[in-house]
Amino acid sequence: MLYVFLVLCAVILAVYSFLIYYLKTTVWCRSQTCLVGKTAIVTGANTGNSFFFLLLNLKMLIKAGIGYETALDFAKRGARVILACRDEQKAQVARTSIIRETGNSNIVVKIINLASFDSVRAFVKDINANESRLDILVNNAGAGGIGDKRSKDGHQLLMQINYYSSFLLTNLLLDLLKKSAPSRVINVSSIFAKYATEFDLAAINEFSGIYNTSEEGAQTSIYTSVAKEIEKYNGEHFDNCQRVEPYKTTECPELPQKLWERTQEIVQLKPEEIQLLMNAVGIGFQTALALADQNSRVIMADKQDLTQSKEQIIKKTNNTNVVIKFIDFTSLISIRSFAKKIKEEEKRLDVLVNNVGVFCLGKERTDDGLQATMQVNHFGPFLLTYLLSELLIKSAPSRVLFVSSIGAFFHRLTIDNINNPDVTPWDSLSSLLIYYNSKLCNIIIANGFAERLKCYGVTCNSLHPGMTSTTFLWKNQLLPSPLNFFIQNAEMGAQSSIFLSASKSVDSVSGKFFVDMKEHQQPRITTDSEFCRAVWAASEYFVGLTREEKSANFN
Repeated sequence: MLYVFLVLCAVILAVYSFLIYYLKTTVWCRSQTCLVGKTAIVTGANTGNSFFFLLLNLKMLIKAGIGYETALDFAKRGARVILACRDEQKAQVARTSIIRETGNSNIVVKIINLASFDSVRAFVKDINANESRLDILVNNAGAGGIGDKRSKDGHQLLMQINYYSSFLLTNLLLDLLKKSAPSRVINVSSIFAKYATEFDLAAINEFSGIYNTSEEGAQTSIYTSVAKEIEKYNGEHFDNCQRVEPYKTTECPELPQKLWERTQEIVQLKPEEIQLLMNAVGIGFQTALALADQNSRVIMADKQDLTQSKEQIIKKTNNTNVVIKFIDFTSLISIRSFAKKIKEEEKRLDVLVNNVGVFCLGKERTDDGLQATMQVNHFGPFLLTYLLSELLIKSAPSRVLFVSSIGAFFHRLTIDNINNPDVTPWDSLSSLLIYYNSKLCNIIIANGFAERLKCYGVTCNSLHPGMTSTTFLWKNQLLPSPLNFFIQNAEMGAQSSIFLSASKSVDSVSGKFFVDMKEHQQPRITTDSEFCRAVWAASEYFVGLTREEKSANFN
């Protein structure tokens, strides 16, 4: 028995020595960022216990609490700070202490119990009703060492407090965060995530223990909230105020999406709470939202069910003149049917935004026998624009936009491979080049329509939206994680589309390519008139334009 005790003491001493060595290398946040006029929420921001205790899921010794120290720092910088806590008494003590130390009286206590989804929803309802902005959300609250207990929602209590509720809270606050952009969300995790093994989504809700002062422990939360030099980073993990490489347990390509979907099931996100990744956050949605906000009649065309997107736009703009119609760009029959209905039901068409796009569908072909990426990205929008030209001419002055890509500069397009998936011997590279080819076709065809429609008062331009965070990118494993450096949100990605749709400054501009709302040079091949005419002729051939369709629109 004595032998076992001595071994245990030796192990504890060794671990303690390692932790003391590791934790004494704390990096302190030196950012001088001012937060006057900003609002921050810090969960678990109370004073904690007055005695030291071991928090097993974090590598630190708590005295005042990491959340408290984070909130204290924000208050010193002039922010409005919302202390989101379960224990109101402790939270009020923390508030009084912060005000006394900083002189900033704009400190608010709001109650949230992360062990209850109802409490999380009530907290968000209060925030959305009373706060005009949210610049920083720090998901700091956490628990450890509570064993196999269940919340009243029936979930493993440790998982609900540390993960499910933070997931739900962040989702429900996304609208306010986006309205306040640029904004930040910080999830306080642990270095122990590095040693997680056998991540089993099926058992995520089943039950399966390094010291610092709280002020030192708060430095990384503060740093990731305020440091300007990390504005370029998104979706990264930080330790000791430094970005660290992703842990091996997080590198499974399918894990993030599956974990997201499984968590949605657990927290039971309601339909009105779900952020529709493709439609509600996509460039097309943001463009439709902006045009609806200008009191335009907006027709949203997609093969997906856009009912919730329509309802969100109406709710945000109070414009009820928003219509959804079905169109499937993998079917030329569907495109013709859609165009026919538009011409029969609509009296005018002032702006046509060809925003649809897919990425890297490989060698897949549609029922029309066309390469899938080329049909959705190029042949389909070409046919649609051709068939709607008559209505655009009747509505002149009117506009046509093709959402292209800067990737057009890296094309390998020839007339022989315009419908040939075998651009290279390597499938992955072929998929990428086909996408680039389709984006070059967008520019060439936009220029072609600009030339053919100029005498009718119809302008036509193409644009590069920038690399944007929609499922358009998320579902593609060809894109490495470092590209997150360049990715913007959908609202920013839609700005050139909105500009070219509505700005009076481009009333007479046609046949141009835009990047960041400015004219940009086009790929050199677009100056080859013979090649461009051949692309147009090939496009007419592959979509099967009939003599009647040609004569009904323009010559």
